[in-house]
Amino acid sequence: MTDFESPRVRAFYDRVANAIPCVPKKAHAELHAMTPWELLSRYLNWADRLVAPRPRRVVTWDGFTRHGATSLHWNAVCALAMEIEAGNDLRPYLSDKVRIGYVPAKDGGKKGRRGVEWADKDYALNAYEMHHLHLSRAGTEELLYVSFFRNEAFFLMVGDHKSFDDGSLAKAVGEARVGTLYELKGVGLQNQRTMAEYNQLQRRGIATFFPVGSQTVMGATLTGAGTSSLHTKHAQNMLKAIRKLDPQIDDPRFGHEWFEQSGKTYPASPAFEWALSHCDLCLIESTAFLKWTVVEWRR
Repeated sequence: MTDFESPRVRAFYDRVANAIPCVPKKAHAELHAMTPWELLSRYLNWADRLVAPRPRRVVTWDGFTRHGATSLHWNAVCALAMEIEAGNDLRPYLSDKVRIGYVPAKDGGKKGRRGVEWADKDYALNAYEMHHLHLSRAGTEELLYVSFFRNEAFFLMVGDHKSFDDGSLAKAVGEARVGTLYELKGVGLQNQRTMAEYNQLQRRGIATFFPVGSQTVMGATLTGAGTSSLHTKHAQNMLKAIRKLDPQIDDPRFGHEWFEQSGKTYPASPAFEWALSHCDLCLIESTAFLKWTVVEWRR
């Protein structure tokens, strides 16, 4: 069993807590008091909003030009596609709200169930895995909704901030998921609602399923706190990796194969540290400046 109070692991969690931007800043104290699982989940809820810069192939679907205002902003969409395929930093196209990583509970941190606090969450990302990018660095009312993966960027539609709740984003997501792993084969919904009504449920942290013609697809995959269940699972996977590997790190044989693969000489006194690179869990050997990805995030 890993000692979660070991200096190496404790220092890692302290760095994670300090990395999350808080409003107000004194809320960092709440982050430092969290369990490792909750802290990592909170970090992922914020850090996943920042798209890791790497070249990605842009792909679309047959509904890309049917939904929203894609055709009216085609030149801007193509310019943004070039930025994405080049692997450029996309932060200039993101909302200013990415600067808010954690907002404390309105009750001042008293014990009890915390309601959904959307000020520190990206609704479209947590519900649908959709980032929303402004069409220029100067900021625009129009937004390009994109689902990012490690090597691909899926363009869904061009909409605006109203698309979050007016049902247009949900409708496009539902149609795009037909024929994918998100479709529930042989399942029908008897009590169907409008897309706007489904959004009202999701704003309360309720997961949903969408009817698309005669098919049913997964809608929002949310927790009761409005966070993504995918972030929750990834935090659990990172904790499992730490529990497994951390007791081995002080073994004199630990990490030799990594150095051999890198063509580096194993140091006389290696210094391993846990770290996060965007949303990937990594081990860093600080004397040789080598990094290994231990648990990879989906994008």
